[in-house]
Amino acid sequence: MTQAGTPPAAIPRSTWPTRRPSDFIVKSFDFAVAAVQNMSPAAMSAEAELFGMKRAGWKWVIGVQEHTAWTLGQTVPYLRMNA
Repeated sequence: MTQAGTPPAAIPRSTWPTRRPSDFIVKSFDFAVAAVQNMSPAAMSAEAELFGMKRAGWKWVIGVQEHTAWTLGQTVPYLRMNA
């Protein structure tokens, strides 16, 4: 798991053929889980802007959860073919 607030290390494109796509996905999820687990109640309530939209922290977390559910349907077949 990565340290909260530290993005996962980039996987250089030159290593893609030797790395499993699921490695990047696992690192990304670990980063997101750590970030949410380490959010203070104040951060969950505070408004943050992303892509020109302002929402409370907890609304961003719920939005990411919903987005993950929708994109999981596309990710699973991709990983089955390439991981």
